[in-house]
Amino acid sequence: MANILQIKNIGQKIARILYRDMGDGTHAEVVVVSGLPTDGLTDVELRATAVPVSGTVTAAGPVTNTELRATAVSVTPVSDTQPGLAANTHAPVAATAAVVTRAAAGAGVMNVLAQIVWSLSVVPAAAVNLMVQDGANTVFTTDITASGPGFIQFNPPMRGTANTALIITLASGAGAVIGKVSVHAWTE
Repeated sequence: MANILQIKNIGQKIARILYRDMGDGTHAEVVVVSGLPTDGLTDVELRATAVPVSGTVTAAGPVTNTELRATAVSVTPVSDTQPGLAANTHAPVAATAAVVTRAAAGAGVMNVLAQIVWSLSVVPAAAVNLMVQDGANTVFTTDITASGPGFIQFNPPMRGTANTALIITLASGAGAVIGKVSVHAWTE
């Protein structure tokens, strides 16, 4: 349910500031300028700009753009490497291990692994091991026995040790087996 916080005259226009409790501790705030819609705002319009609301906007005269945007919105930069980039994918020739290495990222910074996707071109003669190592320590291992694609989602994501490489290895399937591995990983 939308609630009107404030109605202001801005020159010859009217600004209506609305908010909606999104149920997760945030509010969506919408400023409608140049008339009031008669049919209300849609859920998409109310969710377009999620910002915390703490009180009402007040002004002695016309409301400026700065006053309308007084609540700062923090922006978190996208992680250093997103899924699908070359650094997170290895597709070698047949009978070769596919290895993705996330280098040690510096003091206090750890590698984070959310997902591993792999594929084998044909059914291997023997199980192919998929392993995750945090430096020299094996922190995850499983055997793959079927051809085609597969994936493992880590929820919550797997966090490595600070300033330590994270190595994801899909062992060689031998013979004509071509193994590929991709990871969704970043640093924190």
